[in-house]
Amino acid sequence: MKGSRILVWLSLIVILLLAPGTSLAQQPDPVSVIGKDYTIESGQIIESDVAVVGGDLVMQPSSQVFGEVAVTGGDAQIAGSIAGNLVVIGGDVKLLDQAYITGDVISLGDVTLSGDAAVDGRVISGFDALDMPEISNHIRPLPRSNWGEALVGFIGAMGRLVFGVMLLLLIVALGQLFPMRIDHVANTVRRAWLHSAGAGVLTMLVLVVLIPIFTLMIIGIPVVLVLVGILLAATLVGLAACSRFLGELVLGWIQARQQPVLQTGVGALIILLLGAIPCIGAILLTLVALVGVGAVVLTRAGSYAYPGSASGSES
Repeated sequence: MKGSRILVWLSLIVILLLAPGTSLAQQPDPVSVIGKDYTIESGQIIESDVAVVGGDLVMQPSSQVFGEVAVTGGDAQIAGSIAGNLVVIGGDVKLLDQAYITGDVISLGDVTLSGDAAVDGRVISGFDALDMPEISNHIRPLPRSNWGEALVGFIGAMGRLVFGVMLLLLIVALGQLFPMRIDHVANTVRRAWLHSAGAGVLTMLVLVVLIPIFTLMIIGIPVVLVLVGILLAATLVGLAACSRFLGELVLGWIQARQQPVLQTGVGALIILLLGAIPCIGAILLTLVALVGVGAVVLTRAGSYAYPGSASGSES
């Protein structure tokens, strides 16, 4: 059942892509048929949208649909009437003698009209169906279900969670792989955070100027890639150092055992959670990254102790 709903969503998304200017309308629950042919019997009346995925649609004479009809992965053979648009993707359309469409007929395949078949709107087939701005306002998507919205939200949340966990592990790994360098950068964040922030802002301003200049130069494109790589590495090292500093403060406050890996992990978790706060989270994460990058620059990637940090420790 879940897979069926997903297929319905995919078919409707394709229809929306073909007609980006659509407008929503209140409709009864749509008729959805998945993986099999669907026949609307003679004299049958459907007062809602109809979606058929992975099967053919057959409308017998005197059958009526008051709504939009969408067929994905199948053919449509129409001998009844449709008070709306007919959209077929991945199949052909045959309009028999008694067929009557009040809207448009759109198909990426062939459209065949027989005898007295009538279409009030436009008939667009083949590649022409991919470019139809003049009729985009006539196609309405089927109503979105709460289940579909929940699925999209769940996938987005899981993606953010996986990314956050990977970033957390990477930051902790940097702290373990380069302990002395991370210590030097963290000490600079602790003792000279204002200098670090200034250096971070200046570094970003320089890169903002240099990257567009090198991008315009063919020979400068490799340089741009190198600069972006260096900035990314500096940001990660800076985040690891800020995490070490913040974790040390938190563990000291709760009087827990001080271990470098624990300090980095706790600090990184707090920074990532703060970064997830709507609106202000991005600002906080940017400020932390600027301070971290600045400390990396001042310590030459943690290769030595910044003089301001050393003097601060002695005072």
